[in-house]
Amino acid sequence: MGSTAVKVDGKWICFFEEDFNWVDWDDLNKLEQEYGVYQMELKNDGTVLTHIVINTPQTQSEDPEEWKDITDIALGYVPFGISSDGKAHSTNYNYGDASDVSDWEKLVQISASPGITAGLKNDGTVVIRSPNNSKCFEAENWSDIQYIKTTPFYILGIDTNGDFFFTDSDVINDIYGYLKNNMYPEII
Repeated sequence: MGSTAVKVDGKWICFFEEDFNWVDWDDLNKLEQEYGVYQMELKNDGTVLTHIVINTPQTQSEDPEEWKDITDIALGYVPFGISSDGKAHSTNYNYGDASDVSDWEKLVQISASPGITAGLKNDGTVVIRSPNNSKCFEAENWSDIQYIKTTPFYILGIDTNGDFFFTDSDVINDIYGYLKNNMYPEII
């Protein structure tokens, strides 16, 4: 399960299940943690620190601690980053379709969850990688987006007017159909 850190009035408010004594809170720009396996800290100088809680069989083709001039980070099955020139980075381009972001450019934000990776381009459009959820590609038709967030099931987008967008989800529809037809038809 992921953990959250939010900066409010210059102070970090944290909701952690794990011990984060390795984090330099004074020099923190963003913190990402995914499922208790991997943790990343984006420092104010654009460098990345990592902390691996559980070693996994994935091999890394890039080490995030060697990335320079990074403006955003995200964690899905593998770590992702964006450099100041808008180019996407991943530690492993061979770990399923969701991790191959090697051709993404002009990004201002990246968001990832297991099986879905989304990039927000500087023109307000969205690029997607997902081997398992075909409906998340609806986000590639959005425009004027200023924020994105992925989940394992769908993508959320907020446009410049403050309107919210959600992609449909194969998984959500399957769960809804199961509940409606088998378990709780009277409440759906």
